[in-house]
Amino acid sequence: RSAGGTASAMSVLLADYVRLGVGLDRFKPSDTVLKRYSTEVDDYINRVTAKQYSPEREETEMIAENVPVEVTGSPTEELDVSNYKDLDRVDTNKIRGGLCLVYLDGLPLKAPKIKKRIEKWGEEFGLEHWNWIKDYLDLQKELHSSGEDDEEEDEKDEEKKKYTPSDKYLGSLTAGRPIFGHPGRKGGFRLRYGHTRTNGLAATSFHPATLEITERFLAIGTQMKIEYPGKATVGTPCDTIHPPVVRLNNGDVVKVDTREKAKELERRIDEILFLGDVLVPYGEFVENGKKLLPSPYVSEWWDKELEKALEEQDVKLGKSFEDREPSPEEAFKISEALGIPLHPKWTYHWKETSPEKFKALYSSLREQKW
Repeated sequence: RSAGGTASAMSVLLADYVRLGVGLDRFKPSDTVLKRYSTEVDDYINRVTAKQYSPEREETEMIAENVPVEVTGSPTEELDVSNYKDLDRVDTNKIRGGLCLVYLDGLPLKAPKIKKRIEKWGEEFGLEHWNWIKDYLDLQKELHSSGEDDEEEDEKDEEKKKYTPSDKYLGSLTAGRPIFGHPGRKGGFRLRYGHTRTNGLAATSFHPATLEITERFLAIGTQMKIEYPGKATVGTPCDTIHPPVVRLNNGDVVKVDTREKAKELERRIDEILFLGDVLVPYGEFVENGKKLLPSPYVSEWWDKELEKALEEQDVKLGKSFEDREPSPEEAFKISEALGIPLHPKWTYHWKETSPEKFKALYSSLREQKW
């Protein structure tokens, strides 16, 4: 697999620091040289080997134009570039593998890490001119977003960085491998923050029932490409997160909360409506330099709201929910008495339906004779 992306990206940054130290002027490529860079990178992907990330020509040219040192190298392939040959400022017409790896596995993929470090100590080391990396990340997001419009938000929210669905992880699909979810689509995995004894260090956790209903393709130790926060993850089990929801052949919608139940229902599943949670440690976002995304309303959140309401209203429940979740009756009584949201276990996926369908369901239930 590809490796050394961080090292190659940071080497360019270090080379620029050395350039400043010895008083050399910055690299100033012509338009023709910029096009040679993008052509050579494209040729490497299409004619030499596929890579985990395939940048657009616009991305490659933006990086080449802004990086203050020349990235070059010895020719590693017998193939000539398809265009922009015999240039005065380029020593060879052959494809330079080292250059291409820097522009494929290095700078494009490690741009968030570079941005994080430039923000931290760029001014101290005289590397403020690397602030262009922010514009590059905006361009990258624009070019690789799924194209779905974000919902309208308040002006304050618009100033904040929003999550934009990105399909980069689908860029190099292998035939026969399943796609568990598309970027930002309903029904895929729901992000949940948390740590188990088996996740962390690029490993995340899924519900055991999810492992079963995906026909055990998603098994313990399976490596998956993911959209966020890193490039890939390894699956481990956790049975205390939200389980998958399925529709059976007879039309029943069932929350499959145990592995045994998943095995029992496997042959009767018509459609997987929701794959369940993916449990991601906070440290994965820190390590990858990614902004935290909003959390769903989960039981830990409800516990804190309950604790706060009891303290503020000076009330005692008489029951403890440290080791168990409230029943529907208990959850309703607590919500009504303390003015806090309903426990997430009994809060269903109402956003997945329309007001019209909800009204029809409500009317049907009212007319139903139990």
